[in-house]
Amino acid sequence: KTMRATIRQVAELARVSPVTVSNVLRGLDHRAAPETRKRVLEAARALNYIPVQAPTVQNRRSETRVVSVVFQHTDITRHLIDLYTYEGLVEGARKHGYDLLTLLREQPEWTTEGDDIRFLDRRSDGIIFAISMMGRWERALETLSRHAVPAVVCYRRQTPPGIAWADVDNAGAIETAVQHLTERGHQKIAYIAGPNINYNALERERAFVRALESRHLDLPRERIVTGYDNDYNIYHDALNAVLKQ
Repeated sequence: KTMRATIRQVAELARVSPVTVSNVLRGLDHRAAPETRKRVLEAARALNYIPVQAPTVQNRRSETRVVSVVFQHTDITRHLIDLYTYEGLVEGARKHGYDLLTLLREQPEWTTEGDDIRFLDRRSDGIIFAISMMGRWERALETLSRHAVPAVVCYRRQTPPGIAWADVDNAGAIETAVQHLTERGHQKIAYIAGPNINYNALERERAFVRALESRHLDLPRERIVTGYDNDYNIYHDALNAVLKQ
């Protein structure tokens, strides 16, 4: 297997002490001259250095009984789906004897362009992502797949090889909603769609179109209205346009 670079190797390449490397990578810039800091960062990038946290060691995996969780939104108190997900995670962690660790830190500035090493420092035995947005998380998931880190993604199904997923039944929910309305005689049905970079929003919209087509119901394009922007701010004009129809 590929051996990870050690902090001593970074120090040797940068011609400094391991303590200096540690200070620079921890952001203690006042403890190193600008030129020294530059050499350390260049050496860390060149060796693709990945730090680890206690109680792990650099090239041997150690069980931590910790599961990390990454939420799509940094403030989960504003998003009910995140709160409900967190409640479920807490229940599951207690049941199986694990602690939960919420990951909030951004990618360190000294890392290489192609890797997202926040998730590789072995602070936990595995990582759960509560994300439905596409694009932003692709690099992180590819990194976890490449390094065989146990991971599960909630609320989307497009994942790299080796990354598990758990998702809601979007198509079933929409089919049930359309069936409910049509059984009560409604045929002029509109749909308020979510952001077009959200996996579940796209799945639900496609399911809505299929549900109406299978019933041979008319579906003018103006009856599908985007109701939110990518930050889930409501488009009030769009909602009023639906009501006018």
